[in-house]
Amino acid sequence: MEKQRITTKSESCKRLLRSLLVFSISLLFNSFLSGQSLSASQINKLRIKAAENQNLYAKTELRFEVILPGISASLVQVQNPEEIAGVNFKSLRKTELFSDKESTKIEIWFTFDKKGSYRLPNLSVMINGRKRSLQFDPVEIDIDPATINARALIKFSNGQSLYSDDDTSGKVIFTSEAGKTLSYTIYLQYAVQLIQFNWDLPKNSILTQTKNFEITELKYRERNFSDELIPVASFDWTPLTTGKLSIPPVSLIATGNNGMRSVIVMPDCLINVSSSENTEDDYSDNLYVEAFNSNYIHSRNDRQTEVSLEECKKLAEYRSKEKFSFSAAFEARKERSRLEEELNLPQGNNEFSIWIFYISLILFITCLIIFILFIKMRKALLRIISGLVLIIFFALSVFSFVKVSSRHGIFTGGNVYSVPDLQATSSNKITAGTRIKVLEITDQWCYIEIGDIGGWVEKDKVIKI
Repeated sequence: MEKQRITTKSESCKRLLRSLLVFSISLLFNSFLSGQSLSASQINKLRIKAAENQNLYAKTELRFEVILPGISASLVQVQNPEEIAGVNFKSLRKTELFSDKESTKIEIWFTFDKKGSYRLPNLSVMINGRKRSLQFDPVEIDIDPATINARALIKFSNGQSLYSDDDTSGKVIFTSEAGKTLSYTIYLQYAVQLIQFNWDLPKNSILTQTKNFEITELKYRERNFSDELIPVASFDWTPLTTGKLSIPPVSLIATGNNGMRSVIVMPDCLINVSSSENTEDDYSDNLYVEAFNSNYIHSRNDRQTEVSLEECKKLAEYRSKEKFSFSAAFEARKERSRLEEELNLPQGNNEFSIWIFYISLILFITCLIIFILFIKMRKALLRIISGLVLIIFFALSVFSFVKVSSRHGIFTGGNVYSVPDLQATSSNKITAGTRIKVLEITDQWCYIEIGDIGGWVEKDKVIKI
């Protein structure tokens, strides 16, 4: 009996010890879990930021990150972020860090459709079973210079504006009155150099160029990416008839920040021109008279004038003398520059004289003979000097040969096609009098190049230099 009583007490003690052990373990575990959490004030101080060493460009995958200190990755659950207009969620990752103390790193990738300032919605996470909300830092997204070409803008004095890449062809953009002068300025954007600028006089209207800005003088601008608007020229446009009139045709060739040359043509948009209540019967006649006064004629001289076939032939003749003639080269270059200035054509390309090649070839042969003589005479120092001079004249001869071998011509004006077919839908237009490089000639077509633009033109539209 006494033995049974002792056994019962022993079992009771064991049960009590087991209960104390379970309670202690539970207490330690809860203490550990409570340490694997963040207070509300700590959460409020955390920010999800754009990762360093990346360009914040639109249409590029960008990484954002935040570190949860003292939290094991197994205790963190991250929900997909809420998407907003213009922002696309790509992927998400959480990583456990052991560098300092156990922490969790959350990384999220987004793409942004366009340039602008963005504030992303808070990110919902579960930390040790508790729902928390992490804030994003505001982010400023820019445009990737490598993905954007130069474009043009027409800005009217009434506040209306139109970009060359706007999808507004055939649409009426605003209404004006017949006889009322509309002032506007043409700008370039995302450009570092203007290569060519053309504008045409529309029918039934008066168009006067009032200002020509520095960029039209073919001066290079700094190659730093900027979205600033660069003024090209200002105009006064006076429609003389009512109805839907197209804005004056404008075309430009410009080099963008990405290094690409682009042909920029404004879309064929319309202005709804209504009759003016104050217009007198003879008002239109007076405007036509004004169109031919001395001021207007002077204004027309400021633009690139129409170049005739005879003038194209004259330019080709001057350039041929400049290239092949020895005595008349300087005078031909002077006359050609005068004519190009009169016609408002670009004047940046002079012809390379074939006589430079002949002279460099003669000097190379002479140096070669002298070099051989010094070798036979065993003059070491003179042999080295003559050898260096020989290399210089050889390089000059090769360079000169390449330059004089290039075929060039004067284009009499018209379309440049992507394929040698008049029915081709894709074509660019180049003004008459433009100097072009001829790369290939067939029976009826020539493949030409001007800057970075190449294409096929009819053979009879090229006057050989």
